[in-house]
Amino acid sequence: NPVRVPEMLETFTYQAVLSIPLAVDSFFMISGMLVAYSQINSASRLMDNFSCSKTAAFAGKYIFHRFWRLTPLYMIVIMVLTCLMNHFGDGPFWPSALPLADNCRTNWWANLLYINNFLPAVNQCMSWSWFLSDDMQFYVMTLFVLIFLAVSMKIGLVLISMLMIGGMSAAAYSEHTYKGDLLHGKEDNDVYWTNVYTPPWCRVSAYCVGLFLGIIMKKRPRKQLNWIQAVIGWTLATAGGLFVVYIPYTYYRKGGTPWSIDVKSAYESLARPLWASCVAWVVFACHNGNGGVVNKILSWRGLVPLSRLSYAVYLIHPIVMMTHFYSRRTLFYISDFNVVYLYIGHTVVSFMVAFVASLAFESSFLSLEKIIMGR
Repeated sequence: NPVRVPEMLETFTYQAVLSIPLAVDSFFMISGMLVAYSQINSASRLMDNFSCSKTAAFAGKYIFHRFWRLTPLYMIVIMVLTCLMNHFGDGPFWPSALPLADNCRTNWWANLLYINNFLPAVNQCMSWSWFLSDDMQFYVMTLFVLIFLAVSMKIGLVLISMLMIGGMSAAAYSEHTYKGDLLHGKEDNDVYWTNVYTPPWCRVSAYCVGLFLGIIMKKRPRKQLNWIQAVIGWTLATAGGLFVVYIPYTYYRKGGTPWSIDVKSAYESLARPLWASCVAWVVFACHNGNGGVVNKILSWRGLVPLSRLSYAVYLIHPIVMMTHFYSRRTLFYISDFNVVYLYIGHTVVSFMVAFVASLAFESSFLSLEKIIMGR
């Protein structure tokens, strides 16, 4: 029932689904926060007793840990997608060729080097892995930021601010030049995906929000805010998040006002760091004892095992979804019930497969790293 799709896009409630790409900026923010929070003291100690050999050793361990943490399972999943997925099923909808897998036969090396986000969208292997490349590039960049922070906190903060402003400016310029969004590209979505959505210079602003948060959490004594500050913070974060998610309704709704290219460019550049800032407040509030019921939910011990599987789920879940849809013997009809039912099913199956993959490959390589590093 494809006729229903435009109708769903025009509804107010569906704007939450259309804004799902903002979740990526949540992860960029968290990544930046964790790196700054965990490494800033190590960088400071390094600068206190500076030597070229110690700096080189620190940089080598810093980069090796991330590469070793991500790459083994990543390459295994690429191998499965490229060489084995064509044996996972059959049926009237099963494709004779899968471009995502075929691209891996020639461009897998770009994924190994974490530069596949620079390839045109039509040539990318395992296209959802663009996030890993952006995140790895931000991680390497942060090494230099940490050194500047260790030399002078003011200089480091200025550098992060410049990166953030530069990223927002790049996003606005790229959107103004190439136009489009994930639903309505200029000619096709590949143009938007390649030039606006995935380039690191267009996504670094949310990561910078995380760097700021990590520094604040590390340098500020951990203590509760007074109730006025907490209320103001939660109000602004909630209002800001809702605004970012639902303001596109003025554009998508039936009879809505078309956005000019200037408005689209402003939204592209400002929405991501604003959303990241709203999520950053949640982390900051929970860290300082102002999270209330939100903190109780997010700190529930039952989520810990699932959180250990999140990376494997991220890599595997599109393969699970494609296998299901390509193997079906009937047409799929869009409805709220069907979408929710499939969402739950895909989630459960993805975690089950990820559990096996994590035990077989991810955990073993993490243990091997501890042996290599003498920990």
